Amino acid sequence: MTIKLTPAQIQVLLDGLCINLGLCLSPAFQARLKNSPPPTAERFANAVYRAEGLDPALGSDLYKMVLAKVAQAFEQQDTSNYKV
Repeated sequence: MTIKLTPAQIQVLLDGLCINLGLCLSPAFQARLKNSPPPTAERFANAVYRAEGLDPALGSDLYKMVLAKVAQAFEQQDTSNYKV
């Protein structure tokens, strides 16, 4: 699914990944994702995972949770209804 999230939606998503899954990206990498977000949920999840120094190819349970949260964000366009 190719959807471009807004910077506000990306911030909500990144905040949720940090709070709920412990994947807290640096402000510089957050800005990079907001300025040039990957076009699909899988690519976005991979970027977040790699930014933490982890390998998405391993398909860990944590990666599956990250991908599920990112896919949810891509499916919901209204940040007022979106909760991570």
